[in-house]
Amino acid sequence: MSVSRRTFIKISTGTLAAYVVRLDSCNPVKVCVTGHVYDLFGFPVANASVNFVTGYSLQADDGLHITSTLTGPVITDALGTFQLCVTNPHADVGIRVSFQNEVQQITVAQITGTNIPFYNAEVWSPDSTKWINDLNNEGLLTNINIYLDASRQNLLQYFTRKYNPLLFALQHNQSASQDGETAWEGDHMNPNHPGDCLNGDCDNHYGYPQVLVRSRKINPPWGSQRGVIPFVCAEGVVFNATPSGEDGDIDWEAITEPHYGYLTNPDNAARFPATQPKRDFILHCEMCEWFRGKTNIGFSADAEPFANKRVWMTGTWTVDNGHDHWNELHPVYWIAGFIGGWRRFVAAETIRISGPNTGAQTLINDEMSTNPESLLNVLGSTFGLALMSKNLEDHSLGQTFYIDTVVHLNKFGLNCAFPNVARSLANSINPADFQQQAATFTPDQMTQDVKNRYQVFFKHLTSLGSAVFVFPSILFIREGTEMIQKADALALTRPSALVTVFDPSIAVSLGNEALRFADSIVENGPALLKLSYQDIFTQMKNAQRIVAAQIADYYATTSVRLISYGLYADSNTQHSRFYNDHYNWALPRAKVDTVELVNSINVRIDDLFRDAFPFARIN
Repeated sequence: MSVSRRTFIKISTGTLAAYVVRLDSCNPVKVCVTGHVYDLFGFPVANASVNFVTGYSLQADDGLHITSTLTGPVITDALGTFQLCVTNPHADVGIRVSFQNEVQQITVAQITGTNIPFYNAEVWSPDSTKWINDLNNEGLLTNINIYLDASRQNLLQYFTRKYNPLLFALQHNQSASQDGETAWEGDHMNPNHPGDCLNGDCDNHYGYPQVLVRSRKINPPWGSQRGVIPFVCAEGVVFNATPSGEDGDIDWEAITEPHYGYLTNPDNAARFPATQPKRDFILHCEMCEWFRGKTNIGFSADAEPFANKRVWMTGTWTVDNGHDHWNELHPVYWIAGFIGGWRRFVAAETIRISGPNTGAQTLINDEMSTNPESLLNVLGSTFGLALMSKNLEDHSLGQTFYIDTVVHLNKFGLNCAFPNVARSLANSINPADFQQQAATFTPDQMTQDVKNRYQVFFKHLTSLGSAVFVFPSILFIREGTEMIQKADALALTRPSALVTVFDPSIAVSLGNEALRFADSIVENGPALLKLSYQDIFTQMKNAQRIVAAQIADYYATTSVRLISYGLYADSNTQHSRFYNDHYNWALPRAKVDTVELVNSINVRIDDLFRDAFPFARIN
C-alpha cells in the first residue's frame, strides 16, 4: 500500500525500542479477507465462488437482494482457500459465497460472533458505530473459516411445506395497520376478533437484537437496514413459564447452553439477582396468542408442560425496546423437548467404551446440568482409562481398541483430518490403515488423537446446523456406512437406496447425499435407512452361505448401537442395552424369517430420527 505520510510514535522500554506506524486517515482503505470454505461436515469446498457485496438489507431474506458486487468472484482451491480484497469501499462490505450457482447461507463465528447462518457476513463498514471494524486489523481479516450451513433455509423450507398457516401468519403481520409491526415480529391481534388488538395492547417494541457491550464482538450483519432476525434457534432449560399475559403472549425464561451466549445481553442478566445461577445465559421467550394453534402449542395451552425441561426452540431474535432493551425470542415459532445430538453422542460413546453396565438415559440425566464442553474432558478421560486397562491386560488389545475407536468415529462422516481434504488417511474406515500408527503411538498419543476427534464432534454438534441437522445427518452416514461395509464383507449387493457415487469415500459420499436432501432429510433419512436395512437382511436370509447366527449377530450389534443413544428407559426389556438379549431374541426368528428383525430396527430408526428433529414433532 502506498502512503503519502506516516506518523512515527516511538515507544521505549529500557534498552529496547519499537516503532508503531500509524497510517493517517487520508490514506487508502484496503479491505482483505483470507480463509477457507468448508461444508457442514468440515471438508474443504473447492470451486466455491467468494464475493464482496454491498447494499444488502437484513430483512426476512437476510440480504439476498443486493445493489452491487464490489469485487470477485474468486474461486476456492482444493483446500477451500480464498483471498479477497477491495480498495476504498464507500459502503458496507459483506462477504458472500456461492456454490454450484446458488448463494449459500454461511456460518462465520469469527466474524459474526454467533452460530447463526446468514447469506452475508459483514466484514467492514465506513460507519464507525459498527463494531465489525473492531475485528479487522486496518481492514485485514485472516484465517477465517466459513462453513456452508443451509440449516436456517432448511427450517424455512420445512415450515413452508408442513406448517404453511403458521408461516403465512409470521410473514403477514396482522397488526401492521395498528402499530407498524412487520413480518416475523410479534402479532398481538385478537384471534377471536381479528380486527382488534388484545386488550388494546399492540405496541410495536421490536428491533434488531442489541449487544450493548462492544467488547463482546458480536456482529450479526447490519446491512443497509436492520430488522429482526427470523428462524434463530436455541437450546436450554425452561423455567418461570407463565400463562397468558394481557397481550395474549405466554412467557418463559430459558437458561441457554453457553454456546448460545450471544443471544442475550447484559440487560437480560440485570432482570435477575446476582445470586441467580447462569443469569448471563437467561433468554426471555414469548409466543403470541395469534400463532398458537398454528404451532405445536395449542390455542388454549401454555409453556408450563416444558418447565424444568431441556428444549429446542426456533423463533425471531429481537430486542424488547418497550422495556430495558433485553433480547428475546419473540415470537417463538416452535418449542419441543430436546436432549440434543452432543449429549446423545456422549452417552453412546461412553457405553461403547465402558460397556453397558450403566444405561444411556442414566448417563444423559447425570450430564444434563453439565457444561457441554466439559463433557469433552469426561469423554477423553473415559477413553484414556479404558485404553490403559486394555494395555495392562495385553498391549495388542490396547492397539486394537484404539484402531476400532478411530474407524468407528470416522464412519460418522465428519472431517477428523480437518482442515485437510476428505481423502486424508486420517479419515479412513479401513482398520489396516491405522496398524502402523497404533504400533508406534504411545497410549498418551492415542488418547490425544481420539480427544482431537471428539473435539470435531463437539464443534459440529453444538455450533453448526442450528443444533438439529448435523446429528441426524451423521447418523444417516454412520448407519449407511456400516451397511455398505457389511454388504461388501459378505459379497452382497450394496443397498440401492444409499448413493455412493459422489465420492470414492463411502462416508463422504453418503454425507453429500445427506446435504442434497436439504430439509427433506426429515423424511428421506429414516426412509432410506429402513429400505436399506430391509434390503440387506433380505439378502442375508436368501444367501445360503450366511447362517442364522450371522444374521442374529448383525441384528444384535445394530440394535445395541441404536439403543445406546438413550431414547428408551434403561429398564425397558424390549430395548435392552445388552447384546445377548437381542441375539437370543433374534436367533430363532432369523432361522425362519427376518421380517420381525427388520420391523424392530425400523422402530428404532424412526424413534431416533423423530427425536433428532424436534420441529417435526409436537412435544
